Amino acid sequence: MFMGSSIVLLVSLMVQYVAAIALFGINFLEEFMATMRSSYEQAGTWLERLGSESTQEYEELVAQFMLTFETLLPTLLVLSVFTTVWVLLLVLLPILKRVGVAVPKFPPFREMRLPKSVLWYYLIVILVSLLSDFEQGTMAYLIFANASMLLQFLLFLQGVSFYHFYIHQEGWPRWVMVVVTVLAFPLQSFTSIIGILDLGFDIRGWIKRAHEFKGK
Repeated sequence: MFMGSSIVLLVSLMVQYVAAIALFGINFLEEFMATMRSSYEQAGTWLERLGSESTQEYEELVAQFMLTFETLLPTLLVLSVFTTVWVLLLVLLPILKRVGVAVPKFPPFREMRLPKSVLWYYLIVILVSLLSDFEQGTMAYLIFANASMLLQFLLFLQGVSFYHFYIHQEGWPRWVMVVVTVLAFPLQSFTSIIGILDLGFDIRGWIKRAHEFKGK
C-alpha cells in the first residue's frame, strides 16, 4: 500500500508537471527556482546597503547552494512524495479502522530491513564517483549525485531502525527511543555507518543470539 500509493502520487505529479508545461507553458520548478533566487538577491541587496563586507562570500554561498539544490531536486522530490504518503497513511488508516474498514497493520519500524543489494548499489556509486571526475551540470553528475543521496538516506533509515531494534531488545523506555531518533539527525554520517554495518554483517542476529544466551 505504501509503495503503491507513493508511486501513484509521484507519477501523478510528473503527469501534472508535464501537462502544465505542454498545455499552459508553466514550469512550476523554474518559477520556484526563480523565486528562490529573487529572495536571495534581495537579501544580498540588503547586505550591500548595510555595508557588510561578506557580500561576496554570501553570493558564492548562495550560488553553491542553488547549484546543489538544483542537482538534488529529483531526490528531494521523491523523498517528499514518500514522506507525504507516509504521513497520510498514519492519519488515514486509524480513521478507516474506526469506521469499520479492515486496514493492514504495518510491522514496527524496528523490523525494517533493506535488501542487501542496496549496500552493493551504494558501494558501486561511491567507487564510480571516486574513480570518475564528473563535471557539475552533466547528466552523469546528476545521476550519481542523486543516487548517492537517495542511498545514503536509505542507509540512514536502516541505522535508525537498528537503534529502535536495539532499544527494544534492551527493554529501555520509549523516551530513550525518541531522544536517540532526534540525535540521529545531527549524527547522520555515524547513523549511516551503523546502517551499513547492520545490513552487511547482520548485527541484529548477533544481538538476538546474545540475548537468548543470557536468557532475556
